[in-house]
Amino acid sequence: MLTLPDDEPLPDVDAEAIMARAVKRHQPAVEAALQQQQAHVVAAGEDISQLRWAIDSLPEQELRRSILEMLRDGVDLGVEDALSRLSFAINGNLANAQAQQWAETYTFGLVNGINDTSRQALQRALAEWVQTDQPLRALHEQWAPLFGEARAKLIATTEITRAYAEGSFATYERAGFNQRPEPERRPPAHAGCRCWVSLKSFEDGWHYVWLTNNDSLVCKICGPRHLMKIGFAGAR
Repeated sequence: MLTLPDDEPLPDVDAEAIMARAVKRHQPAVEAALQQQQAHVVAAGEDISQLRWAIDSLPEQELRRSILEMLRDGVDLGVEDALSRLSFAINGNLANAQAQQWAETYTFGLVNGINDTSRQALQRALAEWVQTDQPLRALHEQWAPLFGEARAKLIATTEITRAYAEGSFATYERAGFNQRPEPERRPPAHAGCRCWVSLKSFEDGWHYVWLTNNDSLVCKICGPRHLMKIGFAGAR
């Protein structure tokens, strides 16, 4: 079925570098969308009722657009990765369409989750601030990390990893392999995860395996998972 030595994963693709370039492409748009939300809250001024209204009405359109474009790109890259590893041709458009539908559905919940996290943090900070005599600037400074570069990068890294895996699994399944493993056994394992998946041949058949860049930057969570079996993919 596949052309590779039995003791090796599928032909090497520098997935970590591919995903890192995707993160670099999409991080600015995610950050700009977060900063739009920051401007929305700052514009409320010092009036507590207006601040609460602003927190409850964080703008979503730009964040939703930037996230969806990012996920679509990640899915495309994951499909391309899996197709490049197969030694036989399949209709990659079908796998891509399936994964793109996932991206549209997943975006809704993801953006809601991002905004819920922001609202909760904003509300906590506001509640603490009203008990002090600090200037409004102090409140804005406390809020700033929610809308900055570090959070945008964390979101982009985590979700590009998720979309890349989704595209890869959709392609392998379309190629005739078994269904992907449960969500808890798939990348990302944590916020900021940079891992991906492939197939590897074992005595009992093909298995989905977890891959890392296997370098000094790999965290303690993912390092031990390098080349770990995460699901039976099918007989050879």
